[in-house]
Amino acid sequence: MRWKMLKVKAILLILLTFIAGCATVGMESAFLPTEQEVRLGQSLKDEVFKKYPLYPNKEAQAYLQSVGQRIARNKTRPIPYEFYLVKSDEVNAFALPGGPVFVTTGLFKRLSSESELAAVLGHEISHVELRHHAKFLEKVYGLNFLLNLAYVLSGGGARGEVVAQLGSISANLLALKFSRDQESEADQNGIKLMLQAGYDPYGMIRVFEMFKKMEKQRPPEWLSTHPLPESRIVEAKRTVEMLRPSGALITDTEEFHRIKRLVN
Repeated sequence: MRWKMLKVKAILLILLTFIAGCATVGMESAFLPTEQEVRLGQSLKDEVFKKYPLYPNKEAQAYLQSVGQRIARNKTRPIPYEFYLVKSDEVNAFALPGGPVFVTTGLFKRLSSESELAAVLGHEISHVELRHHAKFLEKVYGLNFLLNLAYVLSGGGARGEVVAQLGSISANLLALKFSRDQESEADQNGIKLMLQAGYDPYGMIRVFEMFKKMEKQRPPEWLSTHPLPESRIVEAKRTVEMLRPSGALITDTEEFHRIKRLVN
C-alpha cells in the first residue's frame, strides 16, 4: 500500500512538472526566440537602408556607436546592439527587433547635448529589451507565421514566401505606434540605463520638452510612433526624482558638439 502511495505521488509530481514546463513554454512561445529575433533584425536592416541611407561619415558613425554601446553595456538580454546614423530630414529614431537602432541626421542636429542623445538611444534600446517589437509581430502575424519565420531564418525551409514578407514587416515596424504603457516602460527603463551608464537622466526630460515645442509648429516624425502626452513627461520626471541621481554624471561633452558640426 505504501509503495502504491509513493508511486501515485511520483506520477503527480511528474505531471505537475510537465504542466509547469508547458506553461513556461507557452509564455516564451509568445515571442520569437532571441536568436531568431536577432536574425530577423539583421534581415530587415537592408529594407530600412533603402529608405534611410547610412550617413557617409565614419567619425559620426563611430561616435554614435560608442555612446550606444556604453548604454547597452547594462542590457539584460543577449542582444548584439548596433547603432546607425541615417541620412534623413525626419526628426526620428527607431529600432528593429534584435538590436539595430537608427537615429536620423534630422534628429541628431536637433539635440543639444550628449545626455539627450543617450536618452534617445536608451529609450530605443528599451523597446528591444522589453520585447515590444516581438509582441507586435506576434499579434499582427500570428505565432505560426513567426515560428515558420524563425525556422526559415535559421536556414531551414523555403525562403520565398517569408522573404517576400520582409518588406511588409519592415514597413509595419517603422510605422509601429507604441501604446502608452509601452512608452512609459521604455522611458523608465531608458532612464535607468542612462544612470547606469553615468549619464544625467534629466537629458530624457529635455528631449521630451524639445519635442513638445516642435509639436506646436511641425510635429516631429518621432511623435507619430511615440505618443507624448503631458502625463508621460510628468511620469518621467517622477522616475528621475525617485532614483535620486547624484555624483559626476555626464550632461554634455565636447565630442558631441564636434561630431554635430560634422553632420549636415
